[in-house]
Amino acid sequence: MILRPTRFRPRCAFRPNLERHEERVLLSGYSPTPVEEYYLQLLNDARSNPAAYGVSLGLNLSNVAPAQPLAMNTSLVESARLHSQDMIAQNFFDHVTPQGVDPGGRIAAAGFNATGWAESIETNTNPSTFGGGFPATYGAWDAGFSLGNLIVDQGVPDLGHRVMLLDIGGQDHAMQQVGIGIASQDTTSGGFAYRQTDTTIDLASTSTVGPFLTGVVFNDTTGDGEYQPGEGLGGVTITVAGVGSTRTLDAGGYSIALAPGTYTVTASGGGLPSPIARTVVIGSDNVGLNFVSDPNGATLVGGSAGSVGGTIGSFPAMAAGDTPASYSVRIDWGDGHTSFVSPIPGPNGNFSIQGGNTYTGTGIYAIRVLVTHLSDGQSLAFNGAAVVNEPGYVSPAPGSSGSGSGSGSGAWLSSNPVGATLATGKHRHGRPHHVRHPQGLRQLRAILHPRVQHHPSLRPAQIVSGTAAHLHYHRWW
Repeated sequence: MILRPTRFRPRCAFRPNLERHEERVLLSGYSPTPVEEYYLQLLNDARSNPAAYGVSLGLNLSNVAPAQPLAMNTSLVESARLHSQDMIAQNFFDHVTPQGVDPGGRIAAAGFNATGWAESIETNTNPSTFGGGFPATYGAWDAGFSLGNLIVDQGVPDLGHRVMLLDIGGQDHAMQQVGIGIASQDTTSGGFAYRQTDTTIDLASTSTVGPFLTGVVFNDTTGDGEYQPGEGLGGVTITVAGVGSTRTLDAGGYSIALAPGTYTVTASGGGLPSPIARTVVIGSDNVGLNFVSDPNGATLVGGSAGSVGGTIGSFPAMAAGDTPASYSVRIDWGDGHTSFVSPIPGPNGNFSIQGGNTYTGTGIYAIRVLVTHLSDGQSLAFNGAAVVNEPGYVSPAPGSSGSGSGSGSGAWLSSNPVGATLATGKHRHGRPHHVRHPQGLRQLRAILHPRVQHHPSLRPAQIVSGTAAHLHYHRWW
């Protein structure tokens, strides 16, 4: 169903000014919560490797091309979260409120001057254990569960949510900004607590800005290389040399509109022990760049020709009997190039990630490896770096904590070693939406798709799924 609202006049235009970005964050829109930021990281990972994400859901998405990461916009967060809250408060589930306000009107009221928008909404209700409450990790689990529901898109003939969120066919390519808003309420019945969670995802385009450099700054306390709720570092200054700066929001995320070109970007202050600088190449699409205070991937040092290569990280098998074919591995080299490689089996059931790239420019580029376990969607990441013709680079002494696999290792503008390789058993592989249960992976039997898994604290027989199929999707230009 396509909704074409009447033309509207927004309350104010969204006109980014990098030097005044911090002021805009304080005065306009809502800062995303840690779970909303986490939802975006899950979505962007799914967009970066849709084939692997599809396998984990039992879907064949091998013909879906990777899509650019989406940049969080605080005005769109406001529009999305207020709608989720409103759906719960007024007990309805629709894109149009009982008062007749549609997504375009809500986005305009939040101060975003949209040339186009698209919206997905999802609701689910789950019980606690008998006589118990919900664990602190429930919100993160539900984010992955919600996203899986939307991508499976059961009961929606045109698969509109899947098309929108993965940008299948490129029809939503111009929508580079997103707002994710989550609201919930708890009720009790028969000794169980029930939590209803409503999620609204608003995508929008505008004629005045883009593309964006976007990402999150976090302290990887779990050691899995991926952002988790509570790990984000707010108040970190992100400086683009020769352009301007912004600060990370409370949950650690940031976005900056940049013209195509090559930039040096530095994260400093906030909870970072010392600055971290990276080189980025911006084209017509958004580019993701995370800063991790304690990165778990190796630093590869290139020669004068700009070529780097080596082992970026290693990890233990996620399940007994795993082979290289059990995993999908995507390497983002930080200069717009990506590689898909097979992990290399080693002793004691471990696997290592090796790869190489040739850079055309000097600098220190972020390397991000996303490893997906195809049978159940567990994932981990390695955050490393490539140093290309940088005379100021200092490698730590051999045998120090900064040593790691690859052709070189070390730290750059940071007291934390960049070159440390993830050791066996150090990380907690898997995200909350694909939790490894002590008795093995258990499956929901009453929800949408048998491959979508549940939180260990929930009872499959008690899942409430009556409204999960009532999903809608609209777009206008």
